[in-house]
Amino acid sequence: MESGSLEELKLTRSVIKHIQKKDKSLQQGTGVGDDYSHYNIDDKNLVFASAVSADMYIAWVKAINNIVVSGAKPFGAMITVLLNNETEEKLLKKYMELANKLADKYNIQIMGGHTQVSPVYKSDSFCITMVAETKDVIRNIKEIKPDCDIVMVGNAGCMGSDLILKHKEDELRERFASSYLDEQKINASNYCLNEYIEIIKKCKDIYYMHDISTSGLYGALWQMSVKIKKGFEIDHGFIPINQGTIEISEFFNINPYLLDGTGAMLVIVKDAAELVEKFENAKIPVASIGKITDNHDKVILYHDADYNKIEKRFLTPAKGDEIYKVLTVV
Repeated sequence: MESGSLEELKLTRSVIKHIQKKDKSLQQGTGVGDDYSHYNIDDKNLVFASAVSADMYIAWVKAINNIVVSGAKPFGAMITVLLNNETEEKLLKKYMELANKLADKYNIQIMGGHTQVSPVYKSDSFCITMVAETKDVIRNIKEIKPDCDIVMVGNAGCMGSDLILKHKEDELRERFASSYLDEQKINASNYCLNEYIEIIKKCKDIYYMHDISTSGLYGALWQMSVKIKKGFEIDHGFIPINQGTIEISEFFNINPYLLDGTGAMLVIVKDAAELVEKFENAKIPVASIGKITDNHDKVILYHDADYNKIEKRFLTPAKGDEIYKVLTVV
């Protein structure tokens, strides 16, 4: 199987179809395009989400982002640490020091977890589970109609290109000046969507949100379409992306739109104007990139410089993330 999140067909066939919904309190559970689970217990909306990575910070941020797209902020975290036998205790202490710093930064209580040591684990890995409580979950798929706007917040392939740059800088210096590469580096705090919640809550008629993560923008668009059971047309020229991401991707011959996009999200809204204006005012990359359609086609439109349509491509399911063509462990 390809590295990264399990592809949709295998996920549906071998995982999702075997999970039964038995608890009436479960409003939303496992599924393609679902970033979180939502329980309603005694009129309280509880939201849960998990993420896994060989990097503590990345697992932490991905779990937060999975919560954020529900319209909530997490208050608690469970941490599972999987260690190789060769890992020394002093390194474990550093992992937990980082966990405490992240908990303080994002005002999250570490509630517990588990630590396991085994030669089965080739590298140390972390599973973070976040929990949140919110008055209302921002989600109303039934209201999504053709001509609803699809808004992208953040840049395509942002975390993927940043990680490649930080791990492969010596190779990239063969083509690019060090000063240029320094300009492309991203502050790791920009991976997290936590601060977007206050902007989102000020906007009306938001029907669905989905964070862009493993398999990048194209993977997220496919998952979104499967979840809402509708198609879309995306204007490729409107997709926010840094030029540095494009050039780094070209250097390693990978597709930046299939590259880990942690730090960005998709929003389906009745009218994009208000949402786009508020994010622009906050100086956060944002664009209305397309529309929901009245069929199930997943379409990317390409235009020339004079905005004449020159090509129409149909999206297919993503098979792994492009980052694994460059880096072994993420």
